[in-house]
Amino acid sequence: MSEIIEIGKDTVNLTVVDNNVSLNVTTSQITLETASVGPQGATGPANVLTIGSVTTGSTASATITGTTPSQVLNLVVPNTSSTSGTFTYTQGSPASTWNITHNLGYRPRVSVIDSGNSLVEGDISYPTVDTMVLTFSAAFSGVAYLS
Repeated sequence: MSEIIEIGKDTVNLTVVDNNVSLNVTTSQITLETASVGPQGATGPANVLTIGSVTTGSTASATITGTTPSQVLNLVVPNTSSTSGTFTYTQGSPASTWNITHNLGYRPRVSVIDSGNSLVEGDISYPTVDTMVLTFSAAFSGVAYLS
């Protein structure tokens, strides 16, 4: 759809064109014009979309490059920095706050086991996609299993 607005000394023209219909409005008249549609053109070639690069990064994304009929799809998949997608963190000395850098490329789930082999719950925050802070009500040592 296109619009043309013309403001003159004695007139205001508003032209709106959509689907081959033109509407002209001035201060003294309204004109509606229709245009005929031409014949259907020849069918163009089918688009060919091929896979280009597939890389890892912190955020998933996709881009299409090139022009029709030959385009390339490039993908970025989240980086797990690990073939298993897990990370084990050991807190050797007792602490009530554990700062963990895991480089998994996402915000993982976590299970914490203390040195007495008991499951411990605490507060979790994610300052970045590759770091987490675990805060507990008391200091202890143990292991955090991230997945």
